[in-house]
Amino acid sequence: MIAAFEDLRGLEGLQRAPNRERHGLKLEWARRLSRSGHVLGRKAFEELSGVIRSLCIVAVDPATIREIFAQVVAEPQFAKVQIAEPQIAGEGAKIRVFHTDLEDIVTNVLRNSLQSSVLYSPKPIALGIDLVTEMDEITGLSTLAIRIKDRSTEQLSNEMLRGRYVERGMGITADLLSRYDGSIAVEPERGWQKAVVLRFFTVEEGP
Repeated sequence: MIAAFEDLRGLEGLQRAPNRERHGLKLEWARRLSRSGHVLGRKAFEELSGVIRSLCIVAVDPATIREIFAQVVAEPQFAKVQIAEPQIAGEGAKIRVFHTDLEDIVTNVLRNSLQSSVLYSPKPIALGIDLVTEMDEITGLSTLAIRIKDRSTEQLSNEMLRGRYVERGMGITADLLSRYDGSIAVEPERGWQKAVVLRFFTVEEGP
């Protein structure tokens, strides 16, 4: 883009050129304008779009989840609570989401599970987190399911989540997920009381 702008420097000299030279100069500047317009228009759009796309791709792996979990556990409300290290399984995948939005989504669900577990689960409190890549056999689309499992006996249903469950911050979670065509659901989980499952479409790997 800088080179294209540099190429246009001197355009103002066209008006000061003698009449006999203007025709040739006009042809030259027409070529420059066409070339620069392509660079500053379509090429700039493509490059900037590529930068934006790269910024909103996150590789979700156990380290990512463990980092977010540590931030939630460090909150003052959990300072005096005995919380075990999370049981994290799965390799994860790349998804299209801004990292800050992913943090907000996962933080809200982890916080909700921990708050509920403080009141309604045996101690020490423990959560399990599975990173599962799922494939839709009909569409061929792949999704990453982040399954956050707890042992809290407090009731939580899909209807409560669809109703935004605002008092636990799940309204924010639902709004953020909708930006990325993601979803949230409560599902049964063997060995646990339930799992709150976040699903995101995965990013297709390039050649």
